[in-house]
Amino acid sequence: MKNQLLKNSVLAIALLFTSSLFAQDWVKMMQDPTVNFYDVQKAFNSYYAKAEPKVERNARKLKRESGQVTNEREGEVEVPGTEIYKRWEWFMAPRVSPTGERFAPDAVWNAMKEYRQGYNQPMAGNWTSLGPNTPSGIPGIGRINAIRVHPTNPSTIYICSPAGGLWTSTNGGSSWTTNTDQLQVLGCSDLAFDPTNPNTMYLATGDGDGGDNYSVGLLKSTNGGTTWNTTGLSFALSAF
Repeated sequence: MKNQLLKNSVLAIALLFTSSLFAQDWVKMMQDPTVNFYDVQKAFNSYYAKAEPKVERNARKLKRESGQVTNEREGEVEVPGTEIYKRWEWFMAPRVSPTGERFAPDAVWNAMKEYRQGYNQPMAGNWTSLGPNTPSGIPGIGRINAIRVHPTNPSTIYICSPAGGLWTSTNGGSSWTTNTDQLQVLGCSDLAFDPTNPNTMYLATGDGDGGDNYSVGLLKSTNGGTTWNTTGLSFALSAF
């Protein structure tokens, strides 16, 4: 009977603390995504440091009034709000910036909304098929891994083919040339430009999709793709 009375009394105290819990600053701060994560953490720790002694004193008082030993730890009362906060902290801590800025909770929603608004819009420009348009006994013919446009000259286009090297057009796709025929590897999976100097280019070799060609790692060109050299990130390959 005494144990039940103690539990009921402890529950009543917890409810009283809970009723005042939502008046705490840390709760409002936790619910506001513009508040820095570390500021919320500091506010909660301050609240906890003040609330914990009160909870313990009330628990000891109830134990004395119920005739229980005061140093008994069974049935200890946790500071109200701790479980809610700790769950939030566990989720948020790895998702904030190094300085504590929090992500906007509607960021994904807004990004998807923006994407859908432009999804059904027709693509700019007129497109004409260049083939191949007939079946072939050569596996993978016509397949490409990537299309990249020169960052400063939109008329210059690059195509990475899975087994045919890197192809370049300087007239918006009307004609194509390649200077990678003499490379030991003909598979290309992607092409990237140095943001400060587009003549410096990086070519990922091999077929990144079907695995139809081996890779020799990353090649680098410093003259706009005229010649290519290894980068030290792959096994030895002669320069061309």
